[in-house]
Amino acid sequence: MSRKIVGVLLVSAALALLTTPASAHGARVGIGVGIGFPVFAYPPPIYVPPPRVVYYPPPPVVYAPPPSGLYADPTGPAYVGPSGAYCREFQTSAVIDGRRQPMHGTACQQPDGSWRVVR
Repeated sequence: MSRKIVGVLLVSAALALLTTPASAHGARVGIGVGIGFPVFAYPPPIYVPPPRVVYYPPPPVVYAPPPSGLYADPTGPAYVGPSGAYCREFQTSAVIDGRRQPMHGTACQQPDGSWRVVR
């Protein structure tokens, strides 16, 4: 009699396991033995395409040459100006409104060796 009870308990436990789904962190996991294997089928895989990537072309590279210096002819000897730098008078010409105009002024030498127009 005790063998019958143990056998019935084992069969009922096996049936209970076959009809109860197992869970792993909320996901469905198929468990089954024999005829019903697998008891719970997995859903078919779903293809999810990767997100579209939009590439913007870089802006065009525009080369602008550095501004050229003012080319002028000195009109007199160099002298020491009020700031203590060497200065001299100059004459040159410039195109203003499409016409070439004579220009004159004073330039003083900077500590780096370049000349700067002061008036």
